[in-house]
Amino acid sequence: MVGAFLFIFVILIIPKIFFLKLVFEVDALISIENRRLSKPLAALFIIPSLGFIGLLYCAVVLSNSIIKEYQLLNRRPIISSGGKTVGILAGVFFLLIGFVGMILWIIYWSNLSTIKQDLRYARREIGRNSLAQHLVE
Repeated sequence: MVGAFLFIFVILIIPKIFFLKLVFEVDALISIENRRLSKPLAALFIIPSLGFIGLLYCAVVLSNSIIKEYQLLNRRPIISSGGKTVGILAGVFFLLIGFVGMILWIIYWSNLSTIKQDLRYARREIGRNSLAQHLVE
C-alpha cells in the first residue's frame, strides 16, 4: 500500500511541482505591471481533481502577461499566443482524455521553457544596451 502511494506521488505530483516552478520562474521574469498570476490559484494544478482548473488558469493568465511583456519590450513573441492555445487544449483534454492532455501539457511545458529562455535573453540584451548607452554618455 505504501509503495503504491509513493509511486502515485512520484508519477503524478513531482512533475507538477517542477512545472509550477517553471510557471513561477516565467512569472518572475515578467515586469510587475504585467504580472497577473495568482500563485495560490496556479497551485491548484497540484491537486489531482482540480488540476485542469489550475492549468487553464495558468494558460490564460500567464500567456496574457507574456504577450503584454513582449509588447513592453518591443519584441515579437517567440510563441505568438504566449502558449495560450496549447495550454487551454491541455487543460480541456486533461479533463476529457488524460493521455492526450498529458502530451499537450508536455508541449505547453516546453513552450513555457522556450519563453523563459527568450525573456531572459531579452532582459540581458536590454541590460547590455543600457550599459553601453550609459558608457557612451
